[in-house]
Amino acid sequence: DAARTQTCIVTELEKCEDPTPGNLMDSLMTFAKRQTPCDHILKAHTARSVDARSTAPVALLQSLLLVAPALLRFV
Repeated sequence: DAARTQTCIVTELEKCEDPTPGNLMDSLMTFAKRQTPCDHILKAHTARSVDARSTAPVALLQSLLLVAPALLRFV
């Protein structure tokens, strides 16, 4: 489950002396969830439409996966 994964990652990163990695990862994961079809699925009651042909969600997740290892080096 994405929410549990986010909570786990952020909780571990918040153990760092500098809170920046935890804050960044939390913001990135929240942004990714809101900008991908995941948010549309989780909030099916809203009228927001998502273009299934869009490559933006894929590009966003790829960017997130590229940034995550750099943030985890702070742990």
